Amino acid sequence: MSYNKTISVLGCGWLGLPLASYLFTKGYSVKGSTTSPLKINLMKERGLESFILELNPEISGNESARFFNSEILIINIPPPRGENAVQFHSDQIYSIMKAAKHSGLRKLVFISSTSVYGNVNREVFEDEDSIPDTKSGLALKSVERLLISNPDFKTTIIRFGGLVGPGRNISNFYSEGSKIKSPNSPVNLIHLDDCIGIIYQVIKENCWNEIFNAAAPIHPMRREIYAAAALKAEKPQPEFDYDFSESYKIINPTKLISKLKYSFIHSDPLEFS
Repeated sequence: MSYNKTISVLGCGWLGLPLASYLFTKGYSVKGSTTSPLKINLMKERGLESFILELNPEISGNESARFFNSEILIINIPPPRGENAVQFHSDQIYSIMKAAKHSGLRKLVFISSTSVYGNVNREVFEDEDSIPDTKSGLALKSVERLLISNPDFKTTIIRFGGLVGPGRNISNFYSEGSKIKSPNSPVNLIHLDDCIGIIYQVIKENCWNEIFNAAAPIHPMRREIYAAAALKAEKPQPEFDYDFSESYKIINPTKLISKLKYSFIHSDPLEFS
């Protein structure tokens, strides 16, 4: 049981809102933030104490100090797009850390991404210092370092693979008539149910100052996953460009499975619905 611990979820979007709702059903007092006034009533209906907060990159919004008055903060905001993504996202996290420290909050869960790893044509593990291939990956890598190096907090970082679930069907990841590149490259996907389950397990097990890879342990080829998704969605089978092959990576989640004693709800992306 949670013993009425208070958790703040910064960013109640596709992952954050169902996560916050789930934590509420587990007995936690949950605060959630959004940038959209249209979401406030929906959040309240799910039992959440709701806040409108902006990060530009400083924090602004209604009663932000009260939002950060919690025992655990889940940071679930993606890096922005654009040339200044690394600096802007770092400034956002500085603002968050400042507010969290001022409130006395000490435990953080940071939602990161497997984009912090470059494509190295092999399995990748949490303890290696891979160079990201994208600006968003560089921004997340920079922010991870900021959080890990700050002794004021106990921070656990979860690096999620490609997110799949309600509203994010794999068959919608490509346009009909286009050819899918790198059909023989493995995929690194994770279902929404497991995203929520893993975050909950970190909190339940009180597992802090850790980094976890979080992707389904089975990695089908791109051609397999798109063909299966099209079949389930009753869409025409996609075409593949076998002449185009990119480098790849395989996200290894062994540490998560072992340390958190976690069993994946959806271990095979070919069976995602």
